[in-house]
Amino acid sequence: MIGVLTHHWAKADKIDEARQLLDRNGEAQSHAPGFVREP
Repeated sequence: MIGVLTHHWAKADKIDEARQLLDRNGEAQSHAPGFVREP
């Protein structure tokens, strides 16, 4: 098993844009075989 933990920083005026990008990346990754998403 491979675990990945990431920490992201965004400028105050770019938080919404950054969250949208991260959500899209997470959605794309969730389609990989064996992907498990833990809160």
